[in-house]
Amino acid sequence: MHLSFTSHPLARFPFFSFLLLCSLMLMLSGCKSDPQKEPDVEEQESNCSPKIQSDADWASNVYPNCFENIERLGRWSGGTQLLSPTMSPDTFFASVTKGEIKTAKKPIHLYVVTHGWAPGFRASVRKQNFNIKWWSNTATDAEGIWASDWYWTPTKGVSPDLVVSETGLIQQLILQEQTTHPDDSVIVLAYSWIDNSATDSTNGIHVFHNTEVRISEAYTNINGLRLAQAIEQVVATGFMDSSSHNRLHILGHSHGSKVATVAAMELQKAGYKVDQLTTMDPPESYATLTWDAANLLGFYFDSMEIASPTAHQPLPKVNGRIPLLVENYISEFGVAYKGTPQTDNIVNVALYPENIFGTSETGNIADKHAYSATWYAGAAVGARDNGTDSVGMDWPPFPANNNPGWYQSWKGKTPSEENQWKLSLGHAHDAGLSTRVFGGALAVIHADGSTKGHVSGQPDDRLVFRAAAGKATENALYMGKVDLAESGRFGLAFDIKWDGPMDGDYFVVTVESEDTYQEVILVLDGKSVTSGWHQVSFNSDQSVTGLSDTHFQLHFFPIAGNKHGEITFKNFQYITSTER
Repeated sequence: MHLSFTSHPLARFPFFSFLLLCSLMLMLSGCKSDPQKEPDVEEQESNCSPKIQSDADWASNVYPNCFENIERLGRWSGGTQLLSPTMSPDTFFASVTKGEIKTAKKPIHLYVVTHGWAPGFRASVRKQNFNIKWWSNTATDAEGIWASDWYWTPTKGVSPDLVVSETGLIQQLILQEQTTHPDDSVIVLAYSWIDNSATDSTNGIHVFHNTEVRISEAYTNINGLRLAQAIEQVVATGFMDSSSHNRLHILGHSHGSKVATVAAMELQKAGYKVDQLTTMDPPESYATLTWDAANLLGFYFDSMEIASPTAHQPLPKVNGRIPLLVENYISEFGVAYKGTPQTDNIVNVALYPENIFGTSETGNIADKHAYSATWYAGAAVGARDNGTDSVGMDWPPFPANNNPGWYQSWKGKTPSEENQWKLSLGHAHDAGLSTRVFGGALAVIHADGSTKGHVSGQPDDRLVFRAAAGKATENALYMGKVDLAESGRFGLAFDIKWDGPMDGDYFVVTVESEDTYQEVILVLDGKSVTSGWHQVSFNSDQSVTGLSDTHFQLHFFPIAGNKHGEITFKNFQYITSTER
């Protein structure tokens, strides 16, 4: 069964508007979907990297990769120019080249922004054979709107008609730098992965398979790796060194929060200086966990070096890494990250968009989800105009008393331009939101049937997949089962190292759904993966099946001619959730 809705224009692009609706439909449909059913839009053959060759019913969800990693970046050239909702952003994004952002005499503030799930945009993606970017002229939905266009257009509330941001987030980033650091340079890059995050719509009305959102989440890990490599390529040598006065600030909304977080983690691990990471309503609610759409960012945060927000700059290395500042804004599906040495350093800000978008669960979920980002866009200017304390883009430096967090103090009050920007000191949990820590002990994984192709080892030590030595392509497959029925278990994680990857190789994880289908839950491709070990997690809440064990499959699809490719896995873990 499909769900459809119409809403305020912002509901057309952000995230998860159908999730809470699903609870209303359970009595009618059980909220089940048919993963085998193909969308109504006729899919054309891609002229870029080929898809995997498989007769599996989920093969249509493994997409080609038409871009080199750096090609996914666009450099904003529009300055502070205001764009209308129907104005194409394409002319304001220029392609970038390797090493073009160089250290100069005056510091450069480099911002990198990325979008999240793009429901309703898959038709455009398919029409362009996946060779499309977020800001392209052709990247609109059936109503002529771009995904997450509040990045470059103004935002107003619905009730009342209250201005949230007078312009887009990108223009506000530039305005902020011109106000606070007028002698410095500012560059804004946007990262596109709409070819992976877009899902279906029909005849201008957004229609969602209830489990479609998991496809967007399945591509967050690989796009985090792509973004890290793209940033490495676009900046010149020395730009991100510890002694550099340049600043790198990465921002992501919704599923883009995970893309941004993985990128920051990878860059930090490589020894680079990432100054700040901003996550805007990363999905971690019980609804998103249930639909295999949660980011599980706590797992990654605990693997990073996160600086105390009140620490003096510059920050010394810790365990060979340069700590970074992390701020997390919550408006609909997010939670506060607290409870471990690393997550306790995160600045959590709880926002309450109900006051301007209402409490209805049917028409404004997406507006409230986007509010974290649009509030951040307007926060610094709004606070200064109304004489309130510095917030949002005015940080850092953070207030000395910032821990454990902040919350929007207008809850229960009549919203106004002035009180929208007032924050009160306090833990987000005290403000009515949950805090969540993700982690987990080693998972006990059992073999489930046979393996296929060149697979060796055991998951309690390490698994190794190898490409066939001959000319013919041979897929490698491991089938396992794991107990996810225990309360609080929401998925798996492991470390992965890919040697000898080739363009056209794919690694795919599928997990048994309620209907016993093997559904795509993670996709990596050989064209994008980087050398070394990488930590990967995926949300798979299959406890609703009532079964003690969940069956999963690890697939390695080497392209024909790959004789030496090898993927190694180790350190399988449960992803668990702990409330604090």
